[in-house]
Amino acid sequence: MKTAGIVCEYNPFHRGHEYHIAETKRRLGDDCGIVCAMSGNFVQRGDAAIFPKHARAEAAVRCGADLVIELPLFWAMAPAEKFASGAVALLAATGVVTHISFGSESADLPLLESVADALLSGRAEEKLREELKTGVSFAQARERAVEDALGALGQVMKSPNDILAVEYLKAIKRYQVDIIHMAIKREGAEHDGIGDGKFLSASAIRRGLLRGEYALKAVPEATAEIFEREIKCGRMVDIRKIDSAALYRLRTMKKADFEALPDNSEGLHNRIMRAASLSASIGDVVDMAKSKRYPAARIRRMVMSAYLGVTREDGKDLPEYISVLAMNERGMELLAEMKNKASLPVITKPASARELCGSAAAAYEKCAVADDIYALAFTVEEQRVGGQTWRKSPVIVK
Repeated sequence: MKTAGIVCEYNPFHRGHEYHIAETKRRLGDDCGIVCAMSGNFVQRGDAAIFPKHARAEAAVRCGADLVIELPLFWAMAPAEKFASGAVALLAATGVVTHISFGSESADLPLLESVADALLSGRAEEKLREELKTGVSFAQARERAVEDALGALGQVMKSPNDILAVEYLKAIKRYQVDIIHMAIKREGAEHDGIGDGKFLSASAIRRGLLRGEYALKAVPEATAEIFEREIKCGRMVDIRKIDSAALYRLRTMKKADFEALPDNSEGLHNRIMRAASLSASIGDVVDMAKSKRYPAARIRRMVMSAYLGVTREDGKDLPEYISVLAMNERGMELLAEMKNKASLPVITKPASARELCGSAAAAYEKCAVADDIYALAFTVEEQRVGGQTWRKSPVIVK
């Protein structure tokens, strides 16, 4: 039986995501299972997800997914290479995923594989290091390294989903994962784009919701019902609500704490330290610290890592457990199969997380604390209580 893995954030789930799942099933057969490795309450751009992870996972299952597992914080809020490595390793660890399906602007699999091979070669790595010495950002240095190896074909590294696709392929090759890969042509608005009303980007939907607009017309009906429920209950997140708490954390950190942040290099922490002392909000910190060499997403990730207490030692290797967020009947069948085939402990209820030990237990507990901190950004005060990670069971969609 074919089972496709999809790496996602679903922040929030929209029609473009629904199309991706449907197209995957069209290619592999309607009986194909869909397992999503979804970011938890924090996402790659260094931000808090607009809706809680269980609500987003429920939306995915109601719109075609069968089983949603969580990509833990240390990989969910990381640069593309680490994000992809953690997600691919997690899907492979289930023991049931036979394919990985990813969205791509080009959907040119041979080209994407050529780029992945080029980046894995010693020549590209050397060129990348040379370019970084010129003062350009990592993304620009990587793009130039690929162009050096492949010429004009390296332009594919300008597109965000193609970049992630290449990183998935690199991870599959690096870890010799026995998973078939497939590229789905991305439909809808460009990243951070407006779109045509039917295919709004996730960022456009978030902006609309935070402005008090009804942006849920761009999501499937079943998804809209879930998100309307979350808004009504006060479980929509406005990251601006944690500005004071985050600034307090930044201003009371020692230099050694800043130096230990993930993705810190070349004294970047000094820019953030200075910005934190002169800014009135996290947005201001990011604007002041970013530069051509250090893009806003990298600064946001470091700032959020500081707020959550995440260091470069967290997530040094690969995920050590599989935490289930939502499932349907087919998902329960996959879960039963995973209990015999998975290479990592499978967490299906909070109590089973207590059985983790060593670094896996420490990682789970640190992610649980981050979830408690996430709750502080809910729009309604009564929802900001902690301890939900230890009380919330996976959502079962019937």
